[in-house]
Amino acid sequence: MPEYDKGDKYLKEIHHVSILESIDEIFDSASSLMTPNAVMYGSTINSMIAGLPIVGDLDIAVSNQEYMTLCQNFSTSVKWLQVDGSKIPERDHSNWRTNKGELSISSSSIPNPYAGARHLPISNLVAFEAVNNARVQLVESRAMTGDLLEDALAVVRKVDFACCGVAVDRYGRMLETIPRAYEDCCERIIRIHEYQARLDPMRLKARMIKYTKRGWGLAVSIDQALENLKQAKAEAAKSKSNPKKKRGNKLPPGYSLRQTVGKGTVIVTNKHLIREVGSRTHVRDILKHFAKTKFGLHLDTKLADDNAFEFWANKKSNSKRMDETMARVIAIDSFEYFLRNNKNIDVGRIKQYEKKEAVAKLYSGAKSSGYGYSVGHYTSTSTSSS
Repeated sequence: MPEYDKGDKYLKEIHHVSILESIDEIFDSASSLMTPNAVMYGSTINSMIAGLPIVGDLDIAVSNQEYMTLCQNFSTSVKWLQVDGSKIPERDHSNWRTNKGELSISSSSIPNPYAGARHLPISNLVAFEAVNNARVQLVESRAMTGDLLEDALAVVRKVDFACCGVAVDRYGRMLETIPRAYEDCCERIIRIHEYQARLDPMRLKARMIKYTKRGWGLAVSIDQALENLKQAKAEAAKSKSNPKKKRGNKLPPGYSLRQTVGKGTVIVTNKHLIREVGSRTHVRDILKHFAKTKFGLHLDTKLADDNAFEFWANKKSNSKRMDETMARVIAIDSFEYFLRNNKNIDVGRIKQYEKKEAVAKLYSGAKSSGYGYSVGHYTSTSTSSS
């Protein structure tokens, strides 16, 4: 079975008869409305593989960049009516974010299955219903990896049950994101994928009971699963209260700060960092992301003459300015993100380039101050009269 190159993330294509036709029959051609990198996952997918009746919703995960396109595909379709989540305007409304805070009135009695799912990297969720009462939930991933498919798969990778770790894209490709997830579906076995500290015990218990009623077996008893989760939470709390090493506030290589009268604190990412990351757009988006999520700041950007990026807080959009402490946190968090998600970044190379530039500036400054260099020796043009 072919595997995809996703760094250290597991991903395998499963050769299984296409289930798109069955999905579209139940969910009114939902796959035709999907964006190129959106994926279906969850109970509908694992039930079809297991040969069990479809009794749940169709969950579709999508990246932040494709989220509104996917939502508007459904809101524009005459087959679907929005029943839950932030109001999605029709496609001819260009400035959709002005309506983001308005909630639609739910016409469905089905509770939101994502309520309390704090372990999932989700930013937003909306739901649509068809005439036959089939329900589709569109899930916006919080991940920003630089790969739109991987952003969507980030939600699937964090599911509680391993059997929910199989995804299907609009082309019918079946992708296994968790080892043995497809095998668990075939055997109708519920196995806890990972005891994450953010998992809610009551939600986990309720989901295990729900699955057993649908015909699934348990790899571990409910009581044991809850005990394992309790231990995982205790270990996570202990690790958090006794960190092995406190993170310093030193700026990482590739970043610098400067103070201006008009803009306040400005973060500068130099061309060497951008070269290592491989994308100006990615550097810009990630810094903006951390500024927004950490401090609620909207940043303006400018590409300088030396191919460096400058970031500062937008005066009109923010009630506060970015101070040096905020800027350091944004720089450190974004740099750590780049290192986690790009194994090819060479930190030493960034430092080496910066050192060479510092020497070049020193040399330039010395010449302009009346000092000259010649091959093999150093000469000073001192003006002393002694």
